Amino acid sequence: MLFDYLKTPTGYKKDWKRYALNQIGHFVLPIFALWLGVPLFFVIAMMIVIEVIQLLLFDGEAWDCVEDFAFEMMGVLAFLVSPWFTLGTALYLLAGALRRYSEAGCLEVSR
Repeated sequence: MLFDYLKTPTGYKKDWKRYALNQIGHFVLPIFALWLGVPLFFVIAMMIVIEVIQLLLFDGEAWDCVEDFAFEMMGVLAFLVSPWFTLGTALYLLAGALRRYSEAGCLEVSR
């Protein structure tokens, strides 16, 4: 199952719900790994390796890989530095979800 996920990188361009769940997973996964005692260097190295594999081997998009890595690093910062990083992450998640909601034609703004 995880290998299938690795093989199908996507930014969920028009699916705000899957985008939100995907990025919450990217935020929580390193927190869980660090909580289990996995060394910080290994957590960061694995996040980089996974994103590079998606980019180079499975036709991932650079912007999606960078966005995923940003959410992962925010999880690391929230765990190691301050839970206040969660607030910034939530706002960034909301912005991304609203963009996808709008691109799906669900958010019309009249001018």
